Amino acid sequence: MSAPPANPPRDQFLELPDVERLVNGTEPPFRALFALAYGGGIEVGALLRMIESDITPSKREVHVRGTKTRARDRVARISDWVWPHVQAHLRTLTPGERMFRGMDRWDATSAHRARCVLLELGGYRLHDARRHWAVRMVRTGMPLEMVANQLGHVDAVMVARVCRRFVPNHVERDRWEIAAAALDAEKWGAIGTAAGTAIPTSEPPEITKSSNPLGLDDFESSRGGTRTRDPGIMSAVL
Repeated sequence: MSAPPANPPRDQFLELPDVERLVNGTEPPFRALFALAYGGGIEVGALLRMIESDITPSKREVHVRGTKTRARDRVARISDWVWPHVQAHLRTLTPGERMFRGMDRWDATSAHRARCVLLELGGYRLHDARRHWAVRMVRTGMPLEMVANQLGHVDAVMVARVCRRFVPNHVERDRWEIAAAALDAEKWGAIGTAAGTAIPTSEPPEITKSSNPLGLDDFESSRGGTRTRDPGIMSAVL
């Protein structure tokens, strides 16, 4: 018997305006947890294991202590809009305290479900929050490998399956090409000419031609008269 065909990948996600409505209207401490989930692509299990010292505000980074695979233990860069919510929550904690002490995944998912129902976003799960960050980054042109690394995937296969359709279109690619060309011009300047020849960086050293490049005083005096003034033939003889 052959296995049934795989279901299509679940690619539900919320756009930023809906995410901000969901997060901003949520009561603490769920507000900070939802902000980190949506703004960093972090799974709820890792968020509940997070401690205060895992946050590095100066770099806007979070040490994510995921355990599903080795790749799940990683450092995630958090979206800028998340930090006001995270900083407000950090002010309520003592050094080394668990970020969401006393909360379990059922509390988090129930609060998220209730908020989605209130905003008429039914059928959207807390685990789907990771896709908001992934889609946002793929749209900007971030390499799929980097997206997979932040999500804690071993490789980019799953990201490609779910997010391939969000890879930048030609207008966005043109924008990045213009930015890359400007960076090239700033870094390297004008390279080459219209004829395709390289522009020399300095004058080539002057080459002085010698009338006797082999350093022989008298070619004609050679016994037998077999030597020649042609250095190419001389090389073959020698």
